[in-house]
Amino acid sequence: MPIHPDNPIPANNTVTGLPAADMFTPGRAGGRDVLVWEGEAAAPTSPLPWHSSEPVEVFFHTGRGPGTRAEPQEFTRQLDRQLSALSLLSAERLLEGIRTYREQGREPMSEATRKARENFMNQVMRELVRVHRFSKPGARAKTAEINAALVVLHESDQITFGPSQPGMSASGHPSMGHKPVNSSIGSQGKPMATALEQAALAIPADQRPGVRILIRAVLTDSPKLTNQLRNGQVSLEPRSQTQQTSTSPRAPPWTPTKIASDIANNTTPWQTQPTSTQTQPTPPPRRRPPAPAGTPTRPPPYAAHPSHNQPQPPYANHHFTKPPHNQTPHQPPPTPPRTRPMTHRRRGHKRAREPGGLSGARTASNGRVAT
Repeated sequence: MPIHPDNPIPANNTVTGLPAADMFTPGRAGGRDVLVWEGEAAAPTSPLPWHSSEPVEVFFHTGRGPGTRAEPQEFTRQLDRQLSALSLLSAERLLEGIRTYREQGREPMSEATRKARENFMNQVMRELVRVHRFSKPGARAKTAEINAALVVLHESDQITFGPSQPGMSASGHPSMGHKPVNSSIGSQGKPMATALEQAALAIPADQRPGVRILIRAVLTDSPKLTNQLRNGQVSLEPRSQTQQTSTSPRAPPWTPTKIASDIANNTTPWQTQPTSTQTQPTPPPRRRPPAPAGTPTRPPPYAAHPSHNQPQPPYANHHFTKPPHNQTPHQPPPTPPRTRPMTHRRRGHKRAREPGGLSGARTASNGRVAT
């Protein structure tokens, strides 16, 4: 199965490495960190005993492109669900599934599964409108965008369970996952099926219906290291009893409520939520290179003033001047008015008779000359 192209929806996930999650715990192989899923501690309980105290080791990596390698916790989530379902199968049922798949191939998705998926996404859209106050066009667009990147998961995968339809949860929801990660896991399923088939065939035929295969899964971030582990060129470093019985928390199920909440928070259901230290790394302080020998050191700007010999408050480096109390701060000269002074006579003022004026003229009270 070819690796699906990277998800077109941008992701802000910047978590690097392999964080322990979904029952996977840290381990080492080939001098590198890996994650290990121990069936003894992580698999669901069953009346069937294990086939052996030595687990069958299967190996996976987080893909070849940056899109899938940025989603290690979506790998652990999907693998945990597949491995848990696989661990419930008897050795006899496991052999039947592998052989049937080899003969018939994958079963197309049924109409009932398509309808269940459609109902699931419709519930997501209703949650966005009713709970998160999205407009109907906005909710429809975001739901379609997320739906295009999802796929209904087979748990376990058809390559080991055989041709079948995906199962449903108790609430009737199909199990959903990120399509690129699911395609990457599916492309790595054949070596796992081969290893499990060999282990089942090594069990006496009359015992196969009554036992299940104990599995140990190793997840790496390197396709090269994964191939070396499969070929026996590199081995998983020995694990203590404490490591073999340790687990890590499982991710919450993908319900319509969870996916709608992720969309409302401007993220995606498969996007890892980074911690505050991963989101906002603190940059190291910038330091000036040391001055060459013999170079006079320059004192800080406030060192020349005698008052700075005393401990300074936090704002001492801020330079501002304040006039002494006995001096008035310098004031700029007043700006002369730009309007012309009034030159006309005010009403009600009598104009003095000028020498050589008209004889017999009189001045009215309004200032005008009457003839």
